[in-house]
Amino acid sequence: MRSAYLERVGIKYLERGHTERVERIFSQLEVANLLGYALIHHYGYTAEKALKYIQKVFDPPLPRLLVAYELAKKNGVNESAILEVLSWRGTPPKIARVLKFLAFEMLKEAKKSKDEELRKTSKELFELGRKIETGEHAL
Repeated sequence: MRSAYLERVGIKYLERGHTERVERIFSQLEVANLLGYALIHHYGYTAEKALKYIQKVFDPPLPRLLVAYELAKKNGVNESAILEVLSWRGTPPKIARVLKFLAFEMLKEAKKSKDEELRKTSKELFELGRKIETGEHAL
């Protein structure tokens, strides 16, 4: 109950721009599913912040999927960051399928927006997924 309450308080403080208070609350929590994801979003999906806050996001897996997608979209394929985000509870075959799924979703978005950089990033994600699937890339 305490953790859930602190997360809600942290979200309210974040909405009001009190990031110092939010950081203190976050440091007290062992699990911060919503607050961790909110902080990643607040800081613009930078790899450094994402890797800091994702450590306390345990459930559901959807935020981790969204974080990996946004990291790739905004920063390109930083393999170590993306794999660290996705590797929690994931086996190599699952991670490979997720990467390919993200690649196809990104390709759809690239086609709609006619964004060539996004198309390249999509291809890199797919290739990373393929390498993990075939064992060419160790996790």
